[in-house]
Amino acid sequence: MGTVCTTREKHPEDEVQFTEEEKKGEPVYLNVYDLMGLNATTHPLGIGVYHTGVQVYGREYSYAGHYTTESTGLRCSKPCDASWLHDAVFREHVLVGYTKFSADEVNAKFDALKDDFLGPDYNVLDRNCNHFTARFIKILTRRHLPAYVNRIMNIAEKDTYRRASEGPSG
Repeated sequence: MGTVCTTREKHPEDEVQFTEEEKKGEPVYLNVYDLMGLNATTHPLGIGVYHTGVQVYGREYSYAGHYTTESTGLRCSKPCDASWLHDAVFREHVLVGYTKFSADEVNAKFDALKDDFLGPDYNVLDRNCNHFTARFIKILTRRHLPAYVNRIMNIAEKDTYRRASEGPSG
């Protein structure tokens, strides 16, 4: 069954319905960590700055950037422990779906993503931990990442590209 994480108040977008057939698989959880104290105020509004990881079979899979040349940024760790991530505070543990894959198959799918998520390729706007968790959740469950998790970065990314397309002002 793995580590059970205590959870704080969930966001309404977390509520997902599952079929009886889906529930026959192994539960897959999204572990969400606050990266800013301001999230206490903004989370109920559906926005915040979060780190996320995918928990299944008692392991947590996540992505973080680093500057080691051509080395993966993916990591597997003890669930609900982001002590390796400066100032991250565990927020919640959200059931996002179920997988039919065995633990070995999950590990193989994770390993297959290692070259796609290199540490030096990390970008806070368009290639962050939430992009990895969205992809891994989709592979494992055919479900989507709750929208609030990466909403602020999606807004910032769209604004950055809009400004770039407008060119210099003046």
